[in-house]
Amino acid sequence: MKDSSGLDRRSGTGQGSGAQQVLLVGDRDPFAREALRRALGAMFALVFVERGEEVLEEARRLRPAVVVLEALLPGMDGFQVCLQLKRDPHTRCLPVLFLTLLSARERAAQVGADAFLMKPARREALLQTLQNLLTQRPEPKEGSK
Repeated sequence: MKDSSGLDRRSGTGQGSGAQQVLLVGDRDPFAREALRRALGAMFALVFVERGEEVLEEARRLRPAVVVLEALLPGMDGFQVCLQLKRDPHTRCLPVLFLTLLSARERAAQVGADAFLMKPARREALLQTLQNLLTQRPEPKEGSK
């Protein structure tokens, strides 16, 4: 389903039988979104947003399996978003993958990113990275801070 901005807002909770795991993608590039849709759309419920602030809102609301970030987001950039996600008790357990045009692996690690890939990423590398993040994802603890 697309909203008035043309963004694909398909989502799922990852709960129940047959439900797809949600990937929240912060990227404003329509070509990057389409490439992800083609590479991952059959395996994941993809939710796309364009601004950093929207990533934070949707991450809290959806609790996605993985947050995929481009560093170059309008408003709050991907690095600021990642830092906020990792500081928030409700989102700190969410794995964050930077998929970006910038050669900024070290900076991404400094703000708490769990994985980093440069664009354009090979589909196989993207799938393997996502699989690694999903199998290493810690279970949220009740009352964790």
